[in-house]
Amino acid sequence: MNQTTESHRESARPAEWNRAHVLVADDDEGMRALVVGSLTSRGYAVQAEESGSGALKTFNALAAHVWPLDGIDLVVLDHRMPGMTGLDVLREIRLAHWDTPAILMTAFPSAEVLAYAAELGATVLSKPFSLDDLTRAAVSLMVRHAEPGPDGER
Repeated sequence: MNQTTESHRESARPAEWNRAHVLVADDDEGMRALVVGSLTSRGYAVQAEESGSGALKTFNALAAHVWPLDGIDLVVLDHRMPGMTGLDVLREIRLAHWDTPAILMTAFPSAEVLAYAAELGATVLSKPFSLDDLTRAAVSLMVRHAEPGPDGER
């Protein structure tokens, strides 16, 4: 897909997407602030966590119906975090039957990381990446996730 088509898809997104909820987890405060700022400036409601375990706790809160919003539309996870990596978090999310679109950010995109991320259904952004790349990936994932499948279901 070319950039013009992708830009058109972003500008044509439904108004309710301005309330889309994104969970960001990154242990690097500066990177977390950049990602949160970029997504917030585009109208998304963003919950930020500084650890994989914090991100997983947020998902557990959502599953227990104590989340103040109406769900998470996208997760953006750093791969290398102390304790639980982004892939660890994503594996737990998938084991709990969440199909939430996911972006994995990594400065170390080894073949093993790329393969496991693909197996878990994540899009990988290699650091450094532009904030426009992040936005394009976010929009593309949410559009694909919102489109009905061949059986008419999402």
